[in-house]
Amino acid sequence: MAREPAVADESAAAAPTEQKRTDDGNTGLLHRREYLKLAGVATVAAAGAGAVGAASADEYEVITVPAGQRRVIRVGSNETFENVLFDQTAPGSAVTVVAHGTNWTIRNVAWRGEFSHHDRAIAVSDTGNGTSRVENVYMGDGVDDSVGNRRHPKFGLWVSPEHNGRLEIERMYVEGANDNAFYGSAPGTNSNGRRGTIHYKNCYAKDNRVSGFRLAGGTVENCVAVNTNSGNNGRPLWVWPTRGGLDVEVRDCHFVCGNYAHGYDFGRNGATTNARVIDSHYAPASSTRFLGTVNLEEDNVGHSPRDFVPEGCPDSPEAVFDGMTDPGEPREDPSEYREHTLVFRADHQGDDWERSEYSFEIDGELEASTYDGASIDPELDLEEGQTSVSHTLANWRDAYAFDGDLVALEVDGPARVYLDGEEIDPAEFGDEDDGDGGDGGDGEDGNDGNDGEDGGDGSDGEDGGDGSDGEDGDDGTDGEDGGDGGEDGDEETGDPSEYREHTLLLRADHQGADWERTEYVVEVDGELEPSEFDGASIDPELAFEDGQTRVEHTLANWRDAFAFDGDLVGLEIDGPARVYLDGERIDPETYFDDEDEDRDPAEYREHTLLLRGDHQGRNWEPTRYSVEVDGELEPSEYDGASIDPGLDLEEGATSVTHTLANWKDAYAFDGDLVALEVDGPARVYLDDERIDPETYFDDEDDLENLLVIEGSDAGVTRYEFVVGGEVETSNEDGDRLEDAAIEGSRVHGVVGDWTEAFRFSGDLEGLSVHGPATVSLNGERIDPADYGEHLPHLLEVVGRGHPSSFQVTIDGAVEYAGDGTPEDEGIVMGDGVIESTVSDGRQRFAFSGALTDVTFVDSEADVYVDGERIDPYEYGDQLLLPHAIVIDGTDAEGESTYSFTVDGEVLKAEHMGATIDPDDVIEGTAVEGTVDDRLDAYWFNGDITNFRLTGDAAVHLEYNARNR
Repeated sequence: MAREPAVADESAAAAPTEQKRTDDGNTGLLHRREYLKLAGVATVAAAGAGAVGAASADEYEVITVPAGQRRVIRVGSNETFENVLFDQTAPGSAVTVVAHGTNWTIRNVAWRGEFSHHDRAIAVSDTGNGTSRVENVYMGDGVDDSVGNRRHPKFGLWVSPEHNGRLEIERMYVEGANDNAFYGSAPGTNSNGRRGTIHYKNCYAKDNRVSGFRLAGGTVENCVAVNTNSGNNGRPLWVWPTRGGLDVEVRDCHFVCGNYAHGYDFGRNGATTNARVIDSHYAPASSTRFLGTVNLEEDNVGHSPRDFVPEGCPDSPEAVFDGMTDPGEPREDPSEYREHTLVFRADHQGDDWERSEYSFEIDGELEASTYDGASIDPELDLEEGQTSVSHTLANWRDAYAFDGDLVALEVDGPARVYLDGEEIDPAEFGDEDDGDGGDGGDGEDGNDGNDGEDGGDGSDGEDGGDGSDGEDGDDGTDGEDGGDGGEDGDEETGDPSEYREHTLLLRADHQGADWERTEYVVEVDGELEPSEFDGASIDPELAFEDGQTRVEHTLANWRDAFAFDGDLVGLEIDGPARVYLDGERIDPETYFDDEDEDRDPAEYREHTLLLRGDHQGRNWEPTRYSVEVDGELEPSEYDGASIDPGLDLEEGATSVTHTLANWKDAYAFDGDLVALEVDGPARVYLDDERIDPETYFDDEDDLENLLVIEGSDAGVTRYEFVVGGEVETSNEDGDRLEDAAIEGSRVHGVVGDWTEAFRFSGDLEGLSVHGPATVSLNGERIDPADYGEHLPHLLEVVGRGHPSSFQVTIDGAVEYAGDGTPEDEGIVMGDGVIESTVSDGRQRFAFSGALTDVTFVDSEADVYVDGERIDPYEYGDQLLLPHAIVIDGTDAEGESTYSFTVDGEVLKAEHMGATIDPDDVIEGTAVEGTVDDRLDAYWFNGDITNFRLTGDAAVHLEYNARNR
């Protein structure tokens, strides 16, 4: 896997990003410096390099997120974020990667542990008409369902509407997302979408709610989406219409829809969708849904999908970093475990900068550091145990972390020097006996020194003052008989910027003589403390309580600073003060513009409902309305609507009743609109199409008949019925259906121990029921035999004078309709599957439901349904696999385990009476399983390239078994 760092194109014009900032995408609550600090990277690229991550090609970082914290990493134009494992196994922890800009790359990244934030794990767009990539990514550990409701945490990948370039998503694994695994329809479908395309390749989606692959323009190639019996089901494929004429092509894909009703889903009411599906499979065949105008071209599409992870797509965090070195615990920047920091800053000079030469010496251990955003010069090679440095600084920052005392310092040039966050004057350093540890280190009765007895004003010492580990210190507060240190060193000491996650600096000292005051409000979702970061002073009038999260204050011609944990959730500035978050200047007016949680719901909900009362002129009248949906509903500012401050909808609301005056109200929602009442002159628009509230539900009112099929726990029932008018599912006296197939006026499906209901118009013209279910029509129980034939359809397979082996699948009930018995003809039948061989004769079968698959082993025959010849390749496109391998444990002692691989294809089989065990696993061309007192069998083609058996089971290998 390629892991080379990207090189920034310095000639490329900066593209606008979602952040609306001029920082190339590296601000926010975890910008470049904080990422490197968290990851523990020892060295970083030189200033201006395009790589966000700094791992070597054979190593990756592990970022461990503490409990209850969320990290946000931002990637900007021409940057590469790579080789990182996020460990979010701590309760309530989560990481989100945000990439907006152009020509960026995210690769070799994995999330370990459940995702615990209500929004996405990756949010991206290419906003510069370029090409950006996400590749070799694993997020398969799912979500913490205790966070939010059914749709939260959302997890997965989200493509923002402003995406206008090309986005390539390759070898990415998503499992357990609550709101679309690969959500890429917004750029093509939303009214504010910029028509960018998304191209999924070699990706895998499993058990994701709403959808697996969702897009409106682009491609899905060699991808797999699967619903198992987990209950987290969604559409494996959901193709949306586009407003800009984009098309979707699906090629070489497999979609296992499971119990989801609309797993193969195209279009939306009132819109046109253009799509092509080639060499792909989906099942069940009844899982289709087409809304609006769908121009769908299908070429070689069948109904035998396989569940496998595409080659190269990682199926675990370890697979992402295959062949790379695991660094173990994350490395820390030395500023996190050394006693002191020393920073040389020459980055304040502007364009006319000058070099600075400096030298210093300490009496402890010394390391180069990335503290406070400093970079480490690659030419600076410090040896272990080195205690002094002489170096040259240009227009950037150098930093060091050390233990012990600073005993010598010389600076020749304009660089500023900061010791433990406080600016010092090198010319005055060491002149005072009590200054900053000079003359006080390691001695008895020393002031401000470390490790000295009787030190003053120290921290960490029991009974000690400002020297570490000292006894009987003077001038202390808070300690027993001593000062400023916590009891026995347990409490954090020093300026809070040294132990809190973030710093916020407000500067009003740039104004000169004509300064103005600034009033500000700051709010965070963690703990907040005033700080002396970057030379700020703490106003004595600013009294803080323990655990305070909000401050409201006035700043004059100086600096205020705060250190905090968590996220910055509120910021208001009234005045000329400049604001810096973690050393990066931010614009308070636009800082929150890009937050995903602040997006208007019209951008991520399925539908919009707009009520317009602004067309009436001066003589306007109010409108009273009620809306109900069967999903989630939120007020929206869609199409310029305003949200009434008095409208307070709770999370998960499904209905609203309100009054509209001479303006617009709008809502975004998921699911269906199930009730709408409008009393007044407002006009109503559903998904931009005007509707008449008086007649919108008329079609449902015309469906005067109710058919209820009540299942039984005694077994499964297959049913089919035909009506003389229209038909649709109903949740009246039953559950809304998940897998019933409605084809015009004909319906077929399956019930277990539940009830399914339908409303229809016209007469019930035919009914076929096979199983213990009972049926009622308009409240009265009926006998299916009174409504036509038991098996209304006839299948005929006619030979062409040479043997043709075939397999037919019926989604319904089937019986042999020829002379004699199936056994006489060598026909194998079971659970809707027919296997047989026909030569020059005719084989006939009566069935209900639908013919879903016809496949031939060698040569073909002619197939007729209800007297009309059909094209078998419209019902299946894969030849049956000819060879069989049987692992027979019936005479073995105890359990046997086996594994084998083939160089072709392999499928589970019921050959020779074998049973299909769901615990036996097929992954691509490799098989693993166990057998005990029974048979396991598999069909395959090609050759067996490896076989291993542990136990006494017998093995039978049959080539061309179907011709015997």
